[in-house]
Amino acid sequence: MWMNDVEVSTKVVNQPLRHIDFPHLSIKFNFSFHTKHYDYLINVANPRLLPSISAKRNTTATVIFRERLSHDAVQKAITDHIGSYKHLRVLLTQRTWEKVVKAIGATGTVPKYVELNVDLTIQMKYSYVHIIGINDMAILGLKICFDPETRCCICTKEIGGDTVRLRMPCEHAFHGGCTVRWLQRNRNCPLCEPTMDWCMCFSLFCLLEPLVSLCLNLLV
Repeated sequence: MWMNDVEVSTKVVNQPLRHIDFPHLSIKFNFSFHTKHYDYLINVANPRLLPSISAKRNTTATVIFRERLSHDAVQKAITDHIGSYKHLRVLLTQRTWEKVVKAIGATGTVPKYVELNVDLTIQMKYSYVHIIGINDMAILGLKICFDPETRCCICTKEIGGDTVRLRMPCEHAFHGGCTVRWLQRNRNCPLCEPTMDWCMCFSLFCLLEPLVSLCLNLLV
């Protein structure tokens, strides 16, 4: 069984205005893309983080304004350069527009002989979890967790930054390995009662599992 999730973070910073020799406002967008892929292997004996893959890419775009600022021009510059990150277009445009307006003034009047540099950083963290040693139905509803939990109540040990955490449907999160071991012996969260939907899924699976196995054996 495997699971995957993605965490996105963006950062927009404008640098101080600087003088140039041309009678217009020049806005230079500096894009920095940083993508990380993490693979986690969870089995009962040895949960571990596999080697990660990291990639960086930088690009720039320059837009010239002579009379008034244009929101559409800013949006087009961002959309044309973020490639596969187009789902971030609205968020990046809004944050960038706010930075630009704040830097040159809310009136929208374009200053002359000025260049504004805007740095846009986009970080994408992809996490893939491979789980061994428990049937697929037993981890139904689990999600990869990025929240900074400090301690796992199953093993009572602190959860490190590079340790994968799994969140149960009730929103409680634990070490990935601890979660798998717990679900091998239990059908509820160690901190609370399970949700009704979760219970029904497990009960239904337990009733149908022998019949499904028999049908599969007959087909083979």
